[in-house]
Amino acid sequence: MNPFHRAWKVFAYQMGRVNSSPRIPILFLIIGIYIYSTVEPVAYFARSVGIASTPWIFPHLTSDYICQMVFMAGVIFLFCDAPFTDESYSYIVSRSGRTAWSAGHVLYIAAMSLIYVFFIAGASVLPLLNSLQGSWHWGKVLGTLARTNAGRQYGMTFTVSNYLTGAYSPATAALYSFLLEWACAAWFGLLTYFFNAVTHRMVGTFLSAAFVLLDLMISNEWTPRAFAFSPITLSQLSTFKSFKIQFGITLSYAAKFFIISLSVLAALCICRGFLTRFIRSTRRSLFKKQGRSGTVNG
Repeated sequence: MNPFHRAWKVFAYQMGRVNSSPRIPILFLIIGIYIYSTVEPVAYFARSVGIASTPWIFPHLTSDYICQMVFMAGVIFLFCDAPFTDESYSYIVSRSGRTAWSAGHVLYIAAMSLIYVFFIAGASVLPLLNSLQGSWHWGKVLGTLARTNAGRQYGMTFTVSNYLTGAYSPATAALYSFLLEWACAAWFGLLTYFFNAVTHRMVGTFLSAAFVLLDLMISNEWTPRAFAFSPITLSQLSTFKSFKIQFGITLSYAAKFFIISLSVLAALCICRGFLTRFIRSTRRSLFKKQGRSGTVNG
């Protein structure tokens, strides 16, 4: 059996375990309720003015930093059990090999991140079903909410971005936002997996949580240049405007950041077995040298 086939078998096995844990359905339920309560004021506004809304809410949700923090916190909860070992771990690894095992889980993280983002996009439309019109344009409802403060009068807790409605068509904004959101979710998943696997502790989970809060720390204490290293900032399509452009934070930069960092994280995850063995051999060598030096000094 070739390595790609073994990795696919590991991926299929892990996907089959999704329904065995109540954690994932509970997560999707919580995120769904959050999205419904967040988008419902838009539907209420549409009914109040008697104009149906278009379905292009998703780009605005993912461009709101509070919503992004909630969504990425959900990603951390989704992958908090990384590196996904269970009672069958030893048996499967002995048959697949550590490299195929890790490669299969990289595929799993990419697939679950994709499903998670599809869920967010789909759930963002549900509150609007009773006042929805199909259109390839932003529509009067979203246009009004973007250009005025009418949303606040109806209890909206997220921002409909005037920048997005002016700079992008709805389909383009949705596509870019979807890809950025998928990249960001996979980034957090791979980061969590790698550091949890290498340390055999929840270091990756806590490190990912720190990155989720990075935007707040930068806004309060750090230089704005640090936004260039914040995956949550770079996954918001409305970020690429105003003062952040002067620091080189553009859509092109975000694409390069995610392509390079995801490639590096995926390679580290797949090769973590070699890294672990290298670290262990290095530690043994250091301990031996320290023991010899202690014997000589004694």
